[in-house]
Amino acid sequence: MTRTDRPRAEETFTPSRPGLVPSSVSGPTAYWPDGLTTYTLRFRGGHNTWVIADEADTILAAVNDLHSGTEVGKGVLQHRLRDVRRLMTRLTAIEEELVLYAREAGPDREARLSWREIGEELGSHFTTVRERHKRVASGQGSHYRTWLVQHTPREQMYPTADGQPAVPPATAAPKAEPATEAHKTAVYDWPERDNTVISRCTCGWKGLPTANAISADREGKEHEAGADS
Repeated sequence: MTRTDRPRAEETFTPSRPGLVPSSVSGPTAYWPDGLTTYTLRFRGGHNTWVIADEADTILAAVNDLHSGTEVGKGVLQHRLRDVRRLMTRLTAIEEELVLYAREAGPDREARLSWREIGEELGSHFTTVRERHKRVASGQGSHYRTWLVQHTPREQMYPTADGQPAVPPATAAPKAEPATEAHKTAVYDWPERDNTVISRCTCGWKGLPTANAISADREGKEHEAGADS
């Protein structure tokens, strides 16, 4: 299967096995003459990212033993159950963060994905996705969000389960232009209320929440004009 989301899939990363040479190699996947298949994961981010790979490795070993009927001891079984639980919890936090990211403004100042597009990928109705986004954006999502975003620019973008305050998403605002454009506004979804938008400026100003995107845009333009006058 060809992965279309990996920009350098043709680059090979093959582990070394003394006395053995892969029968074939495709990107990070290597097929060995003794029937073993290896897949080399590549990541940055230190321990927070490494632990996902470590738990996934535990789960792959469990799948192999379930397929082969191999008997495992109590300690191994407990360890595998624990890693499955931990990884599922981490994946929930990652999924929720992706939902937040999908609704933030991209380079074109529009949400990266519509509610319906997100719902199609998650197998959920768009209204369910919208309610979930509202809950997560208000700090009621996975308690593993802190683990996911700590020490990153996303850490203070939304409130977390431990009560940290929300900060307007830096990635949702237009990138700052040269110093001559200190005031640049755009319209964004208002997470505290359905079907509501708000105008924000790069200077930190924000308008009043409204259901009318045209009114919000007009309010932003009036702010720009007043600030530059």
